[in-house]
Amino acid sequence: MPSPLQDEYDISDNNLIQALKSRLNRADSELSDINPIAALKITWEGIQPPGSQPGQESNTYQAVVFTDGKQTGVMMNYQAGDLQWLTQSKPLPARVGYSNIDDVINLYEDTDQNTIYNSYRRDLVTGNTGQTGSYIYRLDLNGADFVNPCVECLMWYENDLNVTYNYLAASVCPCSSRQAATDVNFRKCTFPRNNDPDFSRASYSSVNCYQSTTDGDEGFRCNYINDALVTDYQNLWESSNFQALLLAKSLRNNDALYNEWKSEDVVPRQMCCERAILSEGYCDLYEERRPQASCDGYYPPNGAQGSGDPHFLTFDGRMYSFNGFGEYIMMQYNNNDPFVLQTRTGAAFRNGEPVNTGTVFAGFAATQGITNVSFTLNDDRTELLLSVNQTSVDITSLEADGYDSADPTFSLYSDDEAAESETAIIVTFKLPDIPSSGLRVVFRAGILLGNSFVPREYATGGIGNGLFGLMNGDKNDDFQYRDGTIIMDTAERNLTERDIFEFGQSWMISPSESLFDYGDRDWSHYNDPSYVPPFLFELIEADPELAAQALAFCGDSEACLFDSLAVDPSVGLDTLSSNNAFDILLSDLNNFPPNITSVIETSSTDALSESGILRVTVNQTVTLQITASDPNDGDVVQYSLQGALPGATIDQNTGLFTWTPPSLDVSMIEIVATDDFGASSLLAYKVRVCQCSNDGVCNFDILAANQDLNNNGFTVVTCTCEVGWSGDHCGVDFDSCQGSPCYEGVFCSDEPPPSLMPVCGPCPPSLTGDGLTCFDVDECANDTLNECDQNCHNRLNGYDCSCNDSFTLDMDQRRCNDIDECILGTHGCQNNSLCNNTIGSYQCYCEVGFSPITNDNVNCEDIDECTVDSPCDADATCGNNEGSFICTCNEGYVGDGTTCTDMNECLDESLNDCASQATCVNSRGSFSCACDGGWVGNGTYCEDANECFTNRDDCSDDATCENNPGSYFCTCNEGYVGNGITCFDIDECASEEDNCTMSALCVNTNGSFECQCADGYIQNLQGECEDENECVNNPCHMDAQCVNTNGSFVCSCNEGLQGSGLICEDIDECTLETHDCQQSCINDSPGFNCSCFSGFILTNDNKTCMVTESCDLECGTGVCINSTEEEICVCDQTGYEFNSTINNCTDIDECIGENLCEMNCINIPGGYDCSCGEKFLLQADGRGCSDRDECLDGTHTCDTNAACSNKDGGFTCTCNKATWEMEQFV
Repeated sequence: MPSPLQDEYDISDNNLIQALKSRLNRADSELSDINPIAALKITWEGIQPPGSQPGQESNTYQAVVFTDGKQTGVMMNYQAGDLQWLTQSKPLPARVGYSNIDDVINLYEDTDQNTIYNSYRRDLVTGNTGQTGSYIYRLDLNGADFVNPCVECLMWYENDLNVTYNYLAASVCPCSSRQAATDVNFRKCTFPRNNDPDFSRASYSSVNCYQSTTDGDEGFRCNYINDALVTDYQNLWESSNFQALLLAKSLRNNDALYNEWKSEDVVPRQMCCERAILSEGYCDLYEERRPQASCDGYYPPNGAQGSGDPHFLTFDGRMYSFNGFGEYIMMQYNNNDPFVLQTRTGAAFRNGEPVNTGTVFAGFAATQGITNVSFTLNDDRTELLLSVNQTSVDITSLEADGYDSADPTFSLYSDDEAAESETAIIVTFKLPDIPSSGLRVVFRAGILLGNSFVPREYATGGIGNGLFGLMNGDKNDDFQYRDGTIIMDTAERNLTERDIFEFGQSWMISPSESLFDYGDRDWSHYNDPSYVPPFLFELIEADPELAAQALAFCGDSEACLFDSLAVDPSVGLDTLSSNNAFDILLSDLNNFPPNITSVIETSSTDALSESGILRVTVNQTVTLQITASDPNDGDVVQYSLQGALPGATIDQNTGLFTWTPPSLDVSMIEIVATDDFGASSLLAYKVRVCQCSNDGVCNFDILAANQDLNNNGFTVVTCTCEVGWSGDHCGVDFDSCQGSPCYEGVFCSDEPPPSLMPVCGPCPPSLTGDGLTCFDVDECANDTLNECDQNCHNRLNGYDCSCNDSFTLDMDQRRCNDIDECILGTHGCQNNSLCNNTIGSYQCYCEVGFSPITNDNVNCEDIDECTVDSPCDADATCGNNEGSFICTCNEGYVGDGTTCTDMNECLDESLNDCASQATCVNSRGSFSCACDGGWVGNGTYCEDANECFTNRDDCSDDATCENNPGSYFCTCNEGYVGNGITCFDIDECASEEDNCTMSALCVNTNGSFECQCADGYIQNLQGECEDENECVNNPCHMDAQCVNTNGSFVCSCNEGLQGSGLICEDIDECTLETHDCQQSCINDSPGFNCSCFSGFILTNDNKTCMVTESCDLECGTGVCINSTEEEICVCDQTGYEFNSTINNCTDIDECIGENLCEMNCINIPGGYDCSCGEKFLLQADGRGCSDRDECLDGTHTCDTNAACSNKDGGFTCTCNKATWEMEQFV
């Protein structure tokens, strides 16, 4: 077959798909209604037969292969005129048809001339579509119920890309099946209905799978094999994938949800991973959207149990008994989690009758603030009653169909792990952004017990408390009363049963707190706050013989012993069994399987080059070092192989794996790491196995025929063969004669490897070639083989000649003679067009002054030279005429039309009409008149422009404009000086031309001045400035005095206060040490009070202190006082310290160390004073300094003609402006 020019389109090329669909719909074919999803278009362009001349006998045709994933067809297109092979030179018909997996269909088998013609002229024949040159053939043999899993997988993938999933919010899987079975947040997975014809029950009946009960609509299915979490694809049901819909058992009978689960999760996994076995990568598409689960980050919940004659195992691990009679809080949280768990205890029964020696659990109730669930026993303890929000729930229906909760944060289901003799129900609550809490309630043989599970993150924070203890990881402080009081449970404390009973009673609930439904009863029916049970020591004393018997089977279990004595030995044994079972449950829940941390190949086969897959070769040894560690301290890890694997071993202690595959018959590799308690992790590898012959090289990327890596866990791969060999394993000698490569009827002989080419016999008679290709000798292909003057046409055993248009074939049937169309009048030249004969044709050409209307010059029309490349001057006008034109200069120009020059009208007054007050301006072809400056008009008439009236002058805004002919004059207004165009204001204040008084200030204005009273002065009725008494308005602080001054006022703070007078603050004489107390000072506002040291009392002057009780020590200038236990010497006033070396009081020099002086410190006996520099004043507090305003107090030395300006630490003098100017003038 000739090599094609090929274009390939996939599902994304919508234009081709739509065009193809339109062609198919118009065709009369069994595939007319197909909806193609992919197409391959192949075009053979310009294909020539062997022996033909280059560029001649070319064929162009097209095949479009299309499919909708179920049916496949081909459309053959032959455009009319595109099949140009010469039939007369072809001895055999063309092979035209198609093939499918069963047969090759050739539409032209006969060799008669008509068949040969039709085979080469399919472009002219009506095809089986009813359209010329178009044929459609179906290539597949699929039935109506055929399903293409690859297409189904791709279509699902494309649609699912439009959905967003929150993978990170989904609960991670427990690391072992034991953890999953005991974690109330997980339950057995939902599987197809028993009557679903699409799935066999046997395919999933033994699958060990769990799914979250708290994740809502989406989450992971967690599959386990031999306790280990499956983290890669095993088969349709034993793979731990994310699910878009976690179908609960209660919703399995909901047709809409059940079908959604199948269509969105199960069927895509079946199509992509189980059934799309001929192409790799489809399962990867599924797992891109439904990723595999892991247990990274999994934390089991924290567990506590209530069992028997009530016994409690707290979350921190403390076991105790509490026989209250009533309803109690078992657990509540003190954060924003609203979960509450309550219990009800009631009389125990023996032989169907109540006893007064003990109580048992009679109910549990819980809520998260939205849904309220309660479990209660009937009065004779024979039946468990369940209600949700005070509505009864049938437990038998719950076990069969589950519970359809309207509250998405609440889950209720029957425990699939429960024994046949018991009823077990699990409740979980999971509010948004709050971890889940749960409860497992078990009822058997009239006994009720409850296991509570709370978030692991609550375990150590003291978040929860109740009868299940203060939850903080320390069991010694579990007994926390409801009011917060804690009684420590230590060996030294030795808690009594009564201590614990009183603790439990503190958690009794009120009627308003109760979550239980009382029906026609009330709270008092179930609660007896006065009830006090017999304690264990009393029960032992009452029946020592029974106590001895119970000890024999109870061992060290006080709970078993108590229940045996208080109720019945059978109850004691049940309690012992329940507690032991719960211990095992907690052990399983908290025991993590080993972590497989590394896998290293120690051989050199490159077996680990592909993630999750082992590449091996028959009879070639692979060794892997498996390393695992156990997260639980002290556990020893052992290694083993899951199932039999010929040629493989693993060291159970070191984890060294060795495998030499003896044949292609292998299986998936599963390596198990197990700890001391049976928890295990699984390391699984799918296997690609290879075996090549005849020096072939393994190609692990290409599978052998009919292999299924996903579902079998292993696959046989192919080999890249040496030249001449073929087959999956290079064991087949390549048959070069396969497919009949030689020309039809020519014998073919196959050569041994490495030859790939066949040996063909001689071509049939009348044909030439190498046997592989045979064809008629084409005399037209070689000019030496034919005598044609112009055109040669090949045919079998000869050729024919023909001539081009405008030639006639000579009588010798070889030469061609020219025809003179101009002489014969057979030319087509029309008006104004002349004929010129040429060899083999003729030419038309236009007369001078005319141009062709068409490219062949047959028709001509007059040329308008004025519109195309006019020869006239740019300042001339062109006039066209038949076959010619004329040029005329425009007005304002002179010349012959081909050359024109401008006429200057301004040089000749007769040629312009400008006024005498205007100027003439010449322009190309014209002129203009413009009035001179100071004149206005149109240029032919001008009059004087009054610039002052029209605001066209440039006088200053402070000047007056006077008009004159052709101009104007500017004069500055009064109060201004300048040239009129620029005017400056006269400053009367600066030039002392004002008449303001001394108590007023002169303020210059534009063209004048104003007198304004100075600060501190106001204007009287006579317009004079007089002093303003500011003290009238009380501007000073309420604790200050105001004194009016000339033009101002002064504020002074009262004694004991300091500040500006506008603001006054108390002086803390005690802190500033400016008081005159002998010993201690207590500040007051204003002022201060004195007090004395210990051992002294204040005298009547309220300043000095005297000793209260004299003693005998000699203290010099100090005094002796009685201290707490001895006599000591002290100084009786502040500012002194007692020096025991000289036995006397010495003055403390405060100026040496830190003191409160802002500037200078002066030590004085018993204290210190402060002073300021010459330019500063000591403040009223005696410590701070403020600047002295010499300008205000008159101590400055400025001249009378100068202004004084105060500054920090001094002042400056500035001469008055008028004085300075005068001095400058002098």
